[in-house]
Amino acid sequence: MRKLRTNPRLASAALILVFLSLFFNLQFCKLARANPIPFPTLIMPEEYINVTVSPDKRRIVSAEVNGLYPFRNVGHKNVTMYYPVPSDSSEISVMMNETALEWKYSDENYSTVIGEFPMIEWVINPLPESFQIRTHYYYAVPKDGSYSFLYAMGTGRYLESYAKETTAYVSMNISKEIVSTKRAIDVHTIGYNKETERWLWKPANYTVNQDNDAWLISLVEVSGLFRPLVDDLLVTIKPCGSASDVNDGVKLTISMDRTAIVIGEVVNITLTMRNISNHTIGIQFGSTQFFDIYLHGMGSTARWSDGKVFLFIVSEVYLDPNQTFTRALEWNFFLYDRNTSKYTPPDPGMYDIIGICVGYFLGGEPPAWSGILRIELELPDVNHDRKVNVLDIAIGAKAYGSHEPDVPNPGDPPSANWNAIADLNNDGVINIKDIQIIAVSFGKTC
Repeated sequence: MRKLRTNPRLASAALILVFLSLFFNLQFCKLARANPIPFPTLIMPEEYINVTVSPDKRRIVSAEVNGLYPFRNVGHKNVTMYYPVPSDSSEISVMMNETALEWKYSDENYSTVIGEFPMIEWVINPLPESFQIRTHYYYAVPKDGSYSFLYAMGTGRYLESYAKETTAYVSMNISKEIVSTKRAIDVHTIGYNKETERWLWKPANYTVNQDNDAWLISLVEVSGLFRPLVDDLLVTIKPCGSASDVNDGVKLTISMDRTAIVIGEVVNITLTMRNISNHTIGIQFGSTQFFDIYLHGMGSTARWSDGKVFLFIVSEVYLDPNQTFTRALEWNFFLYDRNTSKYTPPDPGMYDIIGICVGYFLGGEPPAWSGILRIELELPDVNHDRKVNVLDIAIGAKAYGSHEPDVPNPGDPPSANWNAIADLNNDGVINIKDIQIIAVSFGKTC
């Protein structure tokens, strides 16, 4: 017999990466070359991932990830498995059937579009003919304007040997405390092109349902026949947000259904004034303007009211204890130039917005201000190549006129050319408004 030692290879179609040291004779090696399924091998026909994303008591958004991976072993005596986890993961556990396995961090890293993931490893010896691996961990979902949850589903892109067809079943629960509308949730598969050295983003085919407290996302990804899964799964959550402050018995709150906004997109901003005192208060207004919004950041300052004209009509609003007064304002956050009387798009980046009541309490007291709400203004980089150019317009043009399910008519199937990444204003329809959003930032780079 001749002893051969294989080089380290990632050997799971999805997340399990296996280093194998094998013993076999030359005669069987000839047989293996003639057989489409090499020997020895591990076969994982499916994997099941369940994720819950919710805020904890400290309002930190965390993900609880549970994975189930059934295997069939053909010829292996033992195996060392590798599994990528986010760098700040906690409460990590690995089970084989009902047995807890000891694991440790390895020297290997797994590259993703949002950074390097360290990998843990464990040894199974002896290795049964069939077994299930269960994994579990928590981690704080990173946020840069949006929350980005990545499931490392594409480990198969490292494979150089046989990989059987694999089906990944993914279910996610996302708390409505984080995001108030399903249109603020995007799901993509992310692959890596070695020739161009770029990550390739593709909209995933998924469904969104809801219960009282969460959005329920389901999707199924299937590899090609005799090919592994090679793309990771990235879920982007554009969180809702609000900020409040109290001024002399009046609480003013500014809120938005998402705080990551594509430049050029018109969004609704709700301002709610509540009387938290124990007596009735009156607020006087000198025009038809009741509220204003200030934008600060990236060296720019702007107001929602810049360039707008209001009627000079005096009015009064009375609020009984705990009564509210609410208005919704629309804004695309463009900057107004008083010299040219023109609006220009802001630079991408992080900004602070503050709401203000422009009325005065009877008696001349100062107006009410909200707390500071942090938002991110991002470029309409449809294909995620860090620049806005004709390629982005081409994607929008190809999907022009399409709509997602239930838009414009409930029950309608999605259009054949529907492409979620081209729906830049999240209204479920790709039309001239989306093309205009790309046009206003044409030529800019991230």
